[in-house]
Amino acid sequence: MSSSGLTACVGCAQGKFTNSQSQSSCTNCDPGKFFSSSGATSCNDCAVGTYSGSGQPACTSCQKGKFSNSIGTLVCSDCSPGSFSETEGATECSPCLQNFYSNNQGTITCSACPEGKITPGLGVWICRYVDK
Repeated sequence: MSSSGLTACVGCAQGKFTNSQSQSSCTNCDPGKFFSSSGATSCNDCAVGTYSGSGQPACTSCQKGKFSNSIGTLVCSDCSPGSFSETEGATECSPCLQNFYSNNQGTITCSACPEGKITPGLGVWICRYVDK
């Protein structure tokens, strides 16, 4: 308390905010939002390719094999079978090239079809025997 009997205001910690005066506590930013400066009065949406849990001071890039194509994401999505992402912070997954496949979600790279098998096109999750 100051000599006038008033309490000095204290800025909110990173990951928290207050949007009105005279509040005695700070609020966590919602999931998918962040702010990195103390004393903030609002939170910002995480950019595409990133995500954030509640009360985080910054957004985190999506891991390899995952993506986020919208702002304000709580969690990144796995790449679906037949696609992959070999970079962090991906905003989309790439389809496997012809004669390459991935049969799992969250794949970082595609594998070449075994000898004697092919894929009929891009983004395929299973190889098939070559017709003779």
